[in-house]
Amino acid sequence: MSTPGSTAESAGGLAALHAAARTRTAAREAAKAAAHDQRQESRRPRRTAAELQSIVERGQQELHADAASGAREASASEVIAWAVREFGHSIAVASSMADAVLPHLVS
Repeated sequence: MSTPGSTAESAGGLAALHAAARTRTAAREAAKAAAHDQRQESRRPRRTAAELQSIVERGQQELHADAASGAREASASEVIAWAVREFGHSIAVASSMADAVLPHLVS
C-alpha cells in the first residue's frame, strides 16, 4: 500500500536520477569533443597529390631493385625504416596472410 506522499517522492527521486544521467552524458560528450579537438590539432595537415607522388618516387628510387645499376631491392627492415622516416611512428601496415613479414617485423 502506498502513502499519499510516497508517489511524489518516487517521482522526485526518478527526476533526480534522470537529471544526474543527463549531466553525466553531457560531461562525457564534452570530454569526447575535447579529445577529438586535441587529436585534430596535433595532426599533420593532409598531403597534396603532388606531395604524395613525390613520396612514391623517392620510395621507388630508394627501395626498388634496379638491374641496370646493380642495386638490390630493399629488405623488409629497410622498408620499415623508410616508412618511419617518411611518415613518423604513426603508421599502419596491412597485408594478406601470405605476406606477413612486414606486420611481424613492425609488431
